[in-house]
Amino acid sequence: MRRLLIAFLLPLAAVTPLHADDWSLPKITQQVLRLESASRDGDKGTCSAAIFTPGLALTAAHCVEGEEVDLTLDGRYATVLRSNRLLDLAVVKFTPRATDVVMPLGTAPDRGREVAIIGFAFAKRDPTATFGRVAVPKDEDGFLVLNADIIFGQSGCPVINRKGQLVAITSAIQSQGPAHLGLAVPVTTITEFIADLLPKATAPPAPAPAPKP
Repeated sequence: MRRLLIAFLLPLAAVTPLHADDWSLPKITQQVLRLESASRDGDKGTCSAAIFTPGLALTAAHCVEGEEVDLTLDGRYATVLRSNRLLDLAVVKFTPRATDVVMPLGTAPDRGREVAIIGFAFAKRDPTATFGRVAVPKDEDGFLVLNADIIFGQSGCPVINRKGQLVAITSAIQSQGPAHLGLAVPVTTITEFIADLLPKATAPPAPAPAPKP
């Protein structure tokens, strides 16, 4: 059984463009950004990233690793704020725009739940969608396992539920011959990774004590 990282190297085929007939995805192009990398030795790659708070986006660590790699998000210069290769998660920082939309975090999906994987497969200019179901909510290595057609170039892209909430970030595919499964970092791991970067909820002020008679 092989585990393959799915960052884009060369465009090989076309995929079906995003359709939202059965899904509520009106703002997906403002939430998922095209992440492009270029190393000093000429290597280039394309991944995807999901905005989780203004000016910060989640992607896979293997999409941004390297000592001398220049990154852009939809043409905007980006830098790595934090990265964990063991988790295969990274946060990239960029200049926000008024048109950007934050993708809310969801809860861990149950086995069998349908999900959509949104990203720039084969370096397409527009985001594409593939669909599948959760095979294992969390395996022995901590990955959410997907029975879905994850395509090369879809590293770092969000896995979302029908509410448009992020439930995982794609990492790799596990294959044996023509059969394969998708591996993604689950939202429980993501939340721990970015907890200190999320806006802090403010508790409402306590009511004033009633005056004594």
